[in-house]
Amino acid sequence: MRLPRLPFKQLLRAFQKRLDQPLNMTSVQLADMRKPYESGTLLEKDLPSRDPIKLFETWFNEVKDAGFMFEPNAVTLATSTKSGIPSSRMVLLKGFGQEGFVFFTNYESRKGKELEENPNACLLFYWDRQNRQVLEAKMKALEEEYKDASKEVPKPSFWGGYCLSPSRMEFWQGHSSRLHDRIVFRKGDPSGVAQPAAPGWVMERLYP
Repeated sequence: MRLPRLPFKQLLRAFQKRLDQPLNMTSVQLADMRKPYESGTLLEKDLPSRDPIKLFETWFNEVKDAGFMFEPNAVTLATSTKSGIPSSRMVLLKGFGQEGFVFFTNYESRKGKELEENPNACLLFYWDRQNRQVLEAKMKALEEEYKDASKEVPKPSFWGGYCLSPSRMEFWQGHSSRLHDRIVFRKGDPSGVAQPAAPGWVMERLYP
């Protein structure tokens, strides 16, 4: 049976009423931890590039140069088994370009085994001081010649790299109204509301 759809304000009131009731799980009032976002915007006309890799480079350099993040290249890697059981962890980005986004790991680890049986994966960057996040999807193993870039330091056979070759990238800019700006780039041809972007890419706005 399909549940009825309630107006947003009614849902919000019901949720707030539920928050006022005592919870047994924790004494921390998580609802009070909400922080106001700065009034950032992400408009198509203001994009420094319609190439998602170049746009990522611009955002990454802004975060790096600001000096707020201890490791601006830290990123959440989400993988799953062939049957769809998910897992996630933090890894460090070691490079990026038109071919994709590179990190290194133990092939015998949980993430290595999951990537072996299911190459569908996702990277999520979150930069809280800029109220920004970036998501990409799809993974492929690095070619053999990239596994041991440093010939001076021998590496075991189970150690190597992966390159996420994205077919979809979403850029998220937090807004003070909580109606955040979201622009997604994906491989494909323009159709519907999708606009041409860099060669081979289209972009469209997601709302909210």
